[in-house]
Amino acid sequence: MKIVIFTEGGRETGFGHTVRCSALSAALRARGMDPRILIKGDKSVRSFFDGAEYEIVNWLCLDRKVLEDITADADMIIIDSYLAKPGFYEYISEKVKLPVYIDDDNRIAYPRGIVINGSLSAKKLGYVNKAGLKHVLGAEYIMLNRTFHDVPEKVISRDMRSVMVTFGGSDPCRMTSKTLRFLVENYPHLTKKVIIGRAFDDVSKIEKEKDSSTQVILFPNVGKMLDIMMEADTAISAGGQTLYELARIGVPTIAVTIADNQLSEVETLEKDKILKYAGPCDFPGIWEKVSNCMDEFKEVSERRNYSKRSRELIDGHGAYRIADLLLREATCC
Repeated sequence: MKIVIFTEGGRETGFGHTVRCSALSAALRARGMDPRILIKGDKSVRSFFDGAEYEIVNWLCLDRKVLEDITADADMIIIDSYLAKPGFYEYISEKVKLPVYIDDDNRIAYPRGIVINGSLSAKKLGYVNKAGLKHVLGAEYIMLNRTFHDVPEKVISRDMRSVMVTFGGSDPCRMTSKTLRFLVENYPHLTKKVIIGRAFDDVSKIEKEKDSSTQVILFPNVGKMLDIMMEADTAISAGGQTLYELARIGVPTIAVTIADNQLSEVETLEKDKILKYAGPCDFPGIWEKVSNCMDEFKEVSERRNYSKRSRELIDGHGAYRIADLLLREATCC
């Protein structure tokens, strides 16, 4: 079966699409498929696709003949993009037996195919059913790396002694250095584990903010991230894909949104008491809100409740559910 995935990732766009397409690719490979992955991005995405066939290419600007060669005789084409225009989706829908669109916010009016939105807020976004278009929605379809499939139960410490800081692979708002400065000034006793992504451009500034209780961790792989999450008593995180990984492990988390398209899902996660939301990165009162959330998480019962609820939400097998569903659909086409 010929499967092609079009996605994006890197310094300009972040790594959320890359992470979940990597998870879906691994699930498809586990089912005997070998998808071809085309990534509009840069070399910083390489670590996400170990063992997979991928190419770094600006597929949005491909010559029509080249695009036709790539998509010729494809059984399934998957698009996970904020950049692709409606015309590209129309072309793929007309070209391929099973077109699949991974979506976060009902971005466009999709043509014939399958729309997948693995989020808590998916069913509230007003997707419209029409002939030839199927929607696959909900938290059971959240795509995580296979490292997060079967994990031990997290131990919640009586005292809050450590905090993990993670703002994705690029941190365009430079929230890592700002958060570290806040923690050093207000929580010097906490061990601060600060994650540095591959596309960061202010590492020296972050290094200057650290104190003796700070560990700056450069480019951790997924196994290392799992270890850090298992050890962390709480986390301060951007509002992207990492929130699902933290929820899977059961890390009591304070979220800060760094893009408007993160807001709906983060607010839903907050309402369901999966995390605490401090606000957008440019909110004037954000540090007062973070401080309030940190104080609430000092109570072990509060951290235990949030950890339990978040682990109940995500079981880590969403990518395999999607892979199985798509393979069934492709067989029926």
